[in-house]
Amino acid sequence: MNPARVCALALFLANSLAVQAQSKPPSLPLIRTARQAHTLSREQAALGYPVHLDRAQITFTVAGYAFVQDRTDGIFALTAPLPQTLHAGDLVSVTGVTAPGDLVPIIERARFQILGHALLPPAPPISMDRLTMGAWDSQLVTLEGIIRSLTPIPGVARKSSDAVPAECAVLIASGQDQVEIVAVSAPDCDRRDLVDAKVRVKAVAAGRFNQRRQLIGIRAFTQDLSSLQVEEPAPADPFRLPLTDTAGVMRLDRRDPGHRVRVRGIVTSTSGSQQFSLMDSKNGIFVHTDVPVQLAVGQVLDVVGFPSWGGYTSVLEDSIYRQDGHAPVPLPAVLTPSKALEGNYDAEPIMVEGLLLYKSRTATEKTLLLTDGGTMFTAAIPAGASGRFDEIHPGSHLRITGICQIEVTPDKTPKAMRVLLQSPADVLVLSQPPWWTSRNARIVAALLLATVALVVAWNVVLRRRVRTQTRVISDQLEEVNTLRRQAEAAHKEKSDSLASVLSLQRDLLDAQEKLRHQATHDALTGLWNRRALLDLLGKEIERCCRTQSSMGILMLDVDHFKPVNDSFGHLAGDQVLKEIAHRIAHATRGYDISGRYGGEEFLILLLGCNREQTEAGAERIRTAIAAEPFHASGSVLSITASIGATVAPLCAGSETEILSLADLALYQAKSSGRNRTILCLSPEEIPIAVK
Repeated sequence: MNPARVCALALFLANSLAVQAQSKPPSLPLIRTARQAHTLSREQAALGYPVHLDRAQITFTVAGYAFVQDRTDGIFALTAPLPQTLHAGDLVSVTGVTAPGDLVPIIERARFQILGHALLPPAPPISMDRLTMGAWDSQLVTLEGIIRSLTPIPGVARKSSDAVPAECAVLIASGQDQVEIVAVSAPDCDRRDLVDAKVRVKAVAAGRFNQRRQLIGIRAFTQDLSSLQVEEPAPADPFRLPLTDTAGVMRLDRRDPGHRVRVRGIVTSTSGSQQFSLMDSKNGIFVHTDVPVQLAVGQVLDVVGFPSWGGYTSVLEDSIYRQDGHAPVPLPAVLTPSKALEGNYDAEPIMVEGLLLYKSRTATEKTLLLTDGGTMFTAAIPAGASGRFDEIHPGSHLRITGICQIEVTPDKTPKAMRVLLQSPADVLVLSQPPWWTSRNARIVAALLLATVALVVAWNVVLRRRVRTQTRVISDQLEEVNTLRRQAEAAHKEKSDSLASVLSLQRDLLDAQEKLRHQATHDALTGLWNRRALLDLLGKEIERCCRTQSSMGILMLDVDHFKPVNDSFGHLAGDQVLKEIAHRIAHATRGYDISGRYGGEEFLILLLGCNREQTEAGAERIRTAIAAEPFHASGSVLSITASIGATVAPLCAGSETEILSLADLALYQAKSSGRNRTILCLSPEEIPIAVK
């Protein structure tokens, strides 16, 4: 062979070997401890480092998954399928490669060689808050806490350490820290006798994570419930626990923190499918259950649950309850929104008023945004609640009755208030948006400006005519008779024009008077409207204080008026309201003041009347309404009215306080059976039923 060709071939082979050596990736070092694998970064673990653990021990295993632990650390190992002969406690050697895992590095394509069997390694006692630091991930630990619940869960095999097939999830808690213990073989998961027991359990700690691979909690795994060691058994009958008042839940002076407590009270709201509010003799509390509740407002319940931090006040979670009769629902506290926002009425029934700014709805609730005195708050109605939500319009003045729920900042300072309502029936429209809106005012102003412009234009035309006539008279001065006739004609035309101007002015005055009447009187009944009534009430109270006289204030509400509208139509309802206004006018004196306060409510001011005269006047009006049947839409209706009465200035206070007394008396008249008059002179006084 040619030596030159031999040299060229040798050079080619050398270059080829050099290129292959440069293109071959460098080999990764072998990992020999669980700690080395567990502490890799996510990017490093993704490179697939080879792993060989000479001696480790299985701490938990099931269907393709296993936790192994050597003298340095624990780690999660994944293989499919896992040998059926592998059990917790087996001593094994492990080979595989690293992978990033869902949260921390793991071993993939793991293979095991059984070396023997031994007792599980010591499980150090670890507090639940320390588990979130991550240092004990995949290690066998001992946890201590109180069992909150036992929940059967289906076994679903997925390639994730967070979805190990399991039969029972045991939630244990220590204070506000909670850990879910998953037992993969627990046919006795329905052991309710373990709820509220204090236990110790050996389990393998693992993290819970979301779709972004962020740590959101801790879960631990054990083979079965035999690893639970009961240190303090649960009470045999939780409903024999001593009663605790709702304000005493989560107080530091309680003896057994973390255990269930028992409270007793009246259901005041069932606003959520798994939540309701309860109130004892003094305070309220929110109660959460694991299953949807089937309760009604007014039921008396014994409730046993675990105290927990709520938004502002304590709540009871994982609760069970037992019905024990019915009782009247506590009256709501009448508050301003700013007073409710102080937090003293959280989870309790309240009554507040406000101006509706905006309303909206979502798939779960209907929301009203209101304001009063500069304080904004919301009212929430369940989306499935029936009622006339669409008939409530922004700009209306509302009175709402529901459960106060305080929303707080991260440092637990009250920042907002929600009122939880059962249905739109908890919303009372005190007044509709006023007719005299900015839009209507602009229309009226435009009409007035157009009228003024017409008058000015007419005056311009008139002046032009006068000038023309004057020129004609000047041209015909020579002809006296013609001038006189033209002068008389001009004088007559001017008189007619002036008469037209005066007539137009009278029409303008009549229009102004009509607008004033419309602004102060109710369009349906012809009585004073709410705004005029409040102005007259203020003036009459001032006059009573100035002249040392008295005056009766009657708040009248038509009984069962809604069925009239629903059964006979709104036209029939309007006819009934007109007739009631007519009967009120005939039952009062000519100088008494009566008007429509809103909806089917009327306000009557009996001027110069003392207490006895007020009672007599109220009964006269009530009797006049109930004495004769009403005729509406071809039907004969029996209509009655309830009246709340008070006397000023015997009751003292401002217009709002006086109206609140009359409204309180009216509420008592309604609650006492309707078709009666009740007199109330002070908030502390028990209302007096006239009939």
